[in-house]
Amino acid sequence: MNNIKVTVITPSFNKPSFIFQTISSVLSQSMGDFEYIIVDNSTDIEVKKVIKQFEDRRIRLFEENFSNKRRKDIYVTSYICNKYYPKSKGEYIIFLADDDLMLSNCLSEMTSFLDENSEKNICYHDQFVLYAFDGKNFIEPMVRGNNKVMIFPENNPKHLLDGGQIMFRKKVLQQIYQPYFPLEWETANIMDKMFMERLWSRGEKFYPLNKCLTVKRVVTESTFRSRNPKEFNFYLFITRFLPLFMQQFLGKITGKRRGMKKNEKRRIERFIKSLNVM
Repeated sequence: MNNIKVTVITPSFNKPSFIFQTISSVLSQSMGDFEYIIVDNSTDIEVKKVIKQFEDRRIRLFEENFSNKRRKDIYVTSYICNKYYPKSKGEYIIFLADDDLMLSNCLSEMTSFLDENSEKNICYHDQFVLYAFDGKNFIEPMVRGNNKVMIFPENNPKHLLDGGQIMFRKKVLQQIYQPYFPLEWETANIMDKMFMERLWSRGEKFYPLNKCLTVKRVVTESTFRSRNPKEFNFYLFITRFLPLFMQQFLGKITGKRRGMKKNEKRRIERFIKSLNVM
């Protein structure tokens, strides 16, 4: 495979009802010069069957096996990122969870920004949030994102972004030592945030694109949900039952959310319908 501009990396574990849509969203990108590293460590044979349905030269499939004891000792997703980020062939790297989705222009928009701004190493996009668990399926009326250039020591991305919102030049990995991501279970739900903070604390700026390019799916198996059930349920209550004007006020105060535009609402509705997500 020649002229690889970007590497997408997805660790996959036991989500057979989501992984097909996740992979499909990557392979449907409007740009083609990327590689897609999928690292499957599932114990569910159905996941392996789904992944192997895809025959695409851009996919690099790896399989990892972990004992039950090993899974208790380390957070496997962190282990996979530490091992496979250095194996990427792309100039740029972006992470995609095995239940999240990319809109078709995600890679083209982000790579174009970095191509046109050679002095900038990290950019981030806004993100739709879709709740899809326990029979609940609804789009959050707010968008995760803001328009701040995050500069040290202000605007720590750890407090504002999800790890799947950023794309970075592979060379920035040289600024931080291994492990890039903490392996301890105590930090499992913020491992991506700690990675971003390490880059930010070394002077890397995070530049906004001000465009919604991915969908964050909140699912039953969410690590954040399992490790922080009270906080999770609090956020869920706010997004479902708090009046929209109050959500917009809180989003503006915290800098974590902004209101969804009409054209964005139409786009996300068409997108999830096209993938039969709901």
